[in-house]
Amino acid sequence: MQPEIRPFTPTDAEAGAWCHLLSWREAYAGLAPNDLLGGRLLEVGVGERAAYLWVFEGNERALGFYRRHGFVPDGATHHDDYFDLGEIRLVRS
Repeated sequence: MQPEIRPFTPTDAEAGAWCHLLSWREAYAGLAPNDLLGGRLLEVGVGERAAYLWVFEGNERALGFYRRHGFVPDGATHHDDYFDLGEIRLVRS
């Protein structure tokens, strides 16, 4: 399946934020402290509010990042058919 290319809509905001975050991490790796890359984006975008997100199983870098920001697995899992990978849900109350 090919990714769909179309005009950006408000429902694309989360995906757009991830694209921005990942690009930022790659562009500034080694130039800025790792704990600041994307941490600021999470802080601004979500703040201290309750939230949930999905992370690919085995992505220890992402799991560590979100744990440092108060997220924990809640036991929910999902299989992403596009990437053929399992995901776990992380929540923050």
